[in-house]
Amino acid sequence: PQEPWIMNGSIKENITMGLHFDATWYRIVVSACCLTSDFERFRNGDETIVGDRGAQCSGGQKARIGLARAFYADPEVLLLDDVLSAVDSKVGLQIYRSAIEQLGVKRGKCVVLATHQHQYIGESKCILMKNGRVRVTGSYLDCAAESDGSFSSVFDSIDATNPTDGEMSVRTEMNRVVATTSAYKEEDIKEDLDESSDSGGISLNTVIEYVNAMGGWYVGLFLISLFILAQAAVFTEIIVIGRWARHHVKYELEPANVAVLFGILAVLIIVSSARSFLSFSLALKSSQQLHSKMIMAVLRSRVSFFDTNPIGRILNRFSSDIGIIDDYMAATMHDLWRCLCVLMAAVISTSYTLPIITVAVIPLVISFTMLRRAFVSSSRELKRLEGKNRSRIFSTLGDLLNGIETIRTNNVMEFLNIKMEENLDAHTRVSFAYLACHGWMTLRATFIVFVFLVATSFFAVLSSNQGWFDVDPIILGLSLMTLMELSTVFTFLMKQSAEFETQMVSVERVATFCNLPSETYEGEEYRPGWPEHGHMKFTDLTVRYRPSLP
Repeated sequence: PQEPWIMNGSIKENITMGLHFDATWYRIVVSACCLTSDFERFRNGDETIVGDRGAQCSGGQKARIGLARAFYADPEVLLLDDVLSAVDSKVGLQIYRSAIEQLGVKRGKCVVLATHQHQYIGESKCILMKNGRVRVTGSYLDCAAESDGSFSSVFDSIDATNPTDGEMSVRTEMNRVVATTSAYKEEDIKEDLDESSDSGGISLNTVIEYVNAMGGWYVGLFLISLFILAQAAVFTEIIVIGRWARHHVKYELEPANVAVLFGILAVLIIVSSARSFLSFSLALKSSQQLHSKMIMAVLRSRVSFFDTNPIGRILNRFSSDIGIIDDYMAATMHDLWRCLCVLMAAVISTSYTLPIITVAVIPLVISFTMLRRAFVSSSRELKRLEGKNRSRIFSTLGDLLNGIETIRTNNVMEFLNIKMEENLDAHTRVSFAYLACHGWMTLRATFIVFVFLVATSFFAVLSSNQGWFDVDPIILGLSLMTLMELSTVFTFLMKQSAEFETQMVSVERVATFCNLPSETYEGEEYRPGWPEHGHMKFTDLTVRYRPSLP
């Protein structure tokens, strides 16, 4: 086709397209399509990754790669739609002679060339069509005579395409510049084409971005205080009910005591409802703010952004990452803070009842920290890999849809099915590894809580028998009840803390697109009557399309 389809892969992959690799025939085709000199300029030769839609290649290189793909398949019929329009006259002449004539016509192939460059017609058979019907079949002069003046009967000879000395000097200088900058260009463009991904923990800037989208630090601190107040109300209610039940019935039914009991219960209900409502509404607000900011940044971004980022990668940010922030962040953040408050209350109440148990709290905290560090670092990186592999699936799907005509014409559906399955397998492997990481953490977290519960029960019985501490049965019962639930809470807290951090990866990826460089001009405002004069002057001007290009 006139606009060749280039998939995201190596140049060799784009030429062979899954066919059996014949090194001799491959070299002949590459040489005939004038790609040898291009391979020499690339550091990795024909193994160079061209990027989405061939972003690393020029228009002429993409046209020649597409032409080489057609000749490598060695079909009996070749349909060439103005394939020489993207190259200069010298390269076009060489391709015509070495590829179209030598590899096509002289090898008995049926070659149909649609072109506006009459110098390539020569003595070939010409067909003049009008209104969907064939009017004349014969030489170029026969068609010109029957064209009713649509085109001239005089055309340039093929020798007229030879460049002049001035053109040769300009081309030589351009080749010299390209050759000297090729290594720089390839390395930097490859960096541009790769999807950016941070490593290590979530950066403070990502957290600030999310908190600011929620409404700022004051809103976040107020929300945390509601979680702490709700947990304090729960424990206060349990303690008051325990002591209230120990008194005589008359004391229990006194209006003042009943009012205190129901007053604490009302505070608990109000605070719990407020924390749930605020946490979900603020999380939804932050998602809306991030989505609006990202879509405005993408719409105002530079054209080079769309050249270096596949459409699948952009769709992945707007679909999967925004979906995670919409659907999961609110519930995960709510459960995380709730479980954290329960854990802190359990440790504080147990330490208050049995001060000696603080000796066991220290190993608990150390074990918790070590386990969480190992689990979170693994699950976070797996989540990043999962996001990148999902982007590859979207990108491959976009390639398949954009090149459906070329794919069907070359009959390479099976090759691209295998390529798609490889991307799906890579994504599935990461997903299974993520689930295995959760199972690994659950087993160890349950064991740590079990050991802490056994130690607390043992010291409680020992202290009561030996009289070491004055143990309040209500507080002790509350502590043991909380610790019995701690196995589930502790495991759930570990999962939610890791889940929160891995979901913050989506915030990190969205925030990357929120801060794209804009093409909007922020300088002097438009003046009425501008421009006053219709001319422009350039002095020592040097430009480049993006920083990674020479």
